[in-house]
Amino acid sequence: MAPRFTARGDLTARLPFGLSTTLQAFYLGKRRLTEDRSVYSQPYTVVDLITRFRLPYKIGPGYLEPFLMFQNLLNTEYKQAQFFFESRLRNKPDPVADIHFTPGAPLGVLGGVGFIF
Repeated sequence: MAPRFTARGDLTARLPFGLSTTLQAFYLGKRRLTEDRSVYSQPYTVVDLITRFRLPYKIGPGYLEPFLMFQNLLNTEYKQAQFFFESRLRNKPDPVADIHFTPGAPLGVLGGVGFIF
């Protein structure tokens, strides 16, 4: 089932000599995990920071743009994919119903070079 509310926003500052910095946030609201609405997912917000520098000379039809991205800047602990179902555990005769999830990525740094044309 889909969340009732999601949001994404960003704020970018561009300087005339090619440097730009973007602060972006993504929010995923709670959603039903069961049809009887007895179990809901946990909502979360993730904030990223991206800094780019457009090199001042053209290369063919475009520009090179080195970047540095700080993913999950606030190091939020969140459950990215969340599902509710029964699973069988070793040494347990009956199935156990619980939320199964994929943990969200911790604070990470990513760098690279983009080609903008």
